[in-house]
Amino acid sequence: MALLLTFIIATSTLTKLQSEVKRIMEESRPYVVTVTAGDMVASGTIVDEKGYIVTGLLPQASEFEIQTWDGRKFKASIVGRDEVMGLTLIATGEKLPSPRFAGSVETGDIAVVIGNPIGVKKAIQLGLVSGIKEDGRFYLSIPSEMGLTGAGVFNSRGELMGVLSSTLSPLHGIAALKSSVPQIFQTDNLFLMVSIDTIKNRIRRILAIGDLSEAWLGIAAVSGKSGVIVKRVISGSPADRAGLRKGDEILKAGGRRVKNPDELKNVIRAKTPGDTIEIVLKRNGKKLKLYAQLDKKPFYFRKLVPFEYPEVTVPEWDYEKLKEEIQKYREEMEALTDSLRKEIQRLKELKVQEKSKARI
Repeated sequence: MALLLTFIIATSTLTKLQSEVKRIMEESRPYVVTVTAGDMVASGTIVDEKGYIVTGLLPQASEFEIQTWDGRKFKASIVGRDEVMGLTLIATGEKLPSPRFAGSVETGDIAVVIGNPIGVKKAIQLGLVSGIKEDGRFYLSIPSEMGLTGAGVFNSRGELMGVLSSTLSPLHGIAALKSSVPQIFQTDNLFLMVSIDTIKNRIRRILAIGDLSEAWLGIAAVSGKSGVIVKRVISGSPADRAGLRKGDEILKAGGRRVKNPDELKNVIRAKTPGDTIEIVLKRNGKKLKLYAQLDKKPFYFRKLVPFEYPEVTVPEWDYEKLKEEIQKYREEMEALTDSLRKEIQRLKELKVQEKSKARI
């Protein structure tokens, strides 16, 4: 009898949860769109009734197509890209429905993720806000599909908490090759969500100054007794030009005390490439003050020179040669992609021919 009662209660709870998720999906789907640019497909979330849409960090394109949940299509263009948070702001010029915004986001909040990854059907995932990153973004652990980047994240009240900006999996949340089978690429991912409050602030900055690029100092460092110990200075970087050396202990940056690499990273992230930052440091027992003019962070350094892992060996690259090699790699990948498309088409045609023979 007790087992039967437990089963009935559990079934009732699951039924109620299913009903609530469906309700949130029905209420929220008008705010989620499909973003298409050539062969690239991603989800997008409407954040303003003036037609502003936030999606993941997409490549530059002159024009995008937006498709709403009810099948309407609009042309859209990039307003600005936020390389720090991994977002792109696009605009349609059309009046679109705007969701209600969540007042706050906390670890443990239920997260209902609604996206449109391949433009065929709506994708919905249920999870929890599992943590907070040092830069204020939130971790979401959910089973993902290609193209889920840019999806809206809603709370149990159907309010928009934020937008998925990127995945920490090796696979990206943007779907390429629309003709391919998306199920092949599905995996469990840890996503980063940018909260709606942060998004509103970033939009204001984009509208004021344009693209938001990640500023770069160019060091690898670890925590020290009083500040941040420089373990490596990248040749030709802003830190190198300013005169920072291996072994320096950074005490202040931009007027703020920094006790660990994360605090220093947050100071740098708050700046814009071209800004000059004051650095107070200790060298051989003496305090020094240096000034570094920050650069735009080269994309090939974004993951190769983490502050937390100074033991990672980074070669003193010839930037021009590296660019040539990257371009060559891109061309090879484009050729491979084209070959893959042709092979898929050939296999489809072969299958059709086999079916025709079978009928005969």
